[in-house]
Amino acid sequence: MGSVVVAARPAAPGVVVSVPPARIADSRTALLIPGAVRALGRAPTSRRRPECRPTPSAAPPPCTRSYVSAVRDEAARATERRILDAAERLFVERGYGPTTIASIAGAAGISKQTVYHSCGSKAELLKRLYDVRLVVDEEPVPFAEREDVKDVGNRSDSRALLAGYGQLAGAILERLGPVMSVVVAGAAAGDPDLRRHLDVADSERLTGAQGWAGRLASLGALRKGLTVDRARDIIWAINSVQSWDLLVRRRGWSTQDYAAWLGEALSEVLLAPR
Repeated sequence: MGSVVVAARPAAPGVVVSVPPARIADSRTALLIPGAVRALGRAPTSRRRPECRPTPSAAPPPCTRSYVSAVRDEAARATERRILDAAERLFVERGYGPTTIASIAGAAGISKQTVYHSCGSKAELLKRLYDVRLVVDEEPVPFAEREDVKDVGNRSDSRALLAGYGQLAGAILERLGPVMSVVVAGAAAGDPDLRRHLDVADSERLTGAQGWAGRLASLGALRKGLTVDRARDIIWAINSVQSWDLLVRRRGWSTQDYAAWLGEALSEVLLAPR
């Protein structure tokens, strides 16, 4: 931050259009350009560091460009958060179909064009909402590489591992469950956007379940005769938004009750008896 660089040319701020957090990166670079001023008939003068003072130019001085970029990026993230919060609230209250981009823009206090510019179409906005709620924040760290997920996956006691898995799943469904219940209902009613979204979400869950089943197999913990693929399918079926909806939303279970039950239920059906 203390050195001064002169940019080869101004870099336009990046715009995020419905892409996963892992693709968002600051690609601006600054090139050091050596310079020496020669006066006719005189020896080269020493180089002077440019001062960070306002100039008549429309572009900021090079030494402030990184700061301006960071401010713009944070403003873009704040706008996206407003859009996602408004969309989530309206999807749950009104349903996916009746919720329009115009109504989301109105609830977020911004223009329709800003919604399209930031998150894309309504279907893309729903996917972005799903991705962000899955991992809590916008940081470009894949779910499997999150510290809390790795801590659970590294447990050597299989029952402790599944208890931790239940806690992870409960926390995720507390964030995702309400909007995913809308997705499940809309997909069942034939909405093509929601059908595609549910297919993608189920496929991603299946991939995740495969990893957990493989971990249990590596510990030698699966009950006799239970294959990794069958264990994967059991995890995928039991830990679903449909199970969460039945027990938490309809029967009034707490998230903690659901998480504890999930870990115990999976232990009973997957693990060899003690």
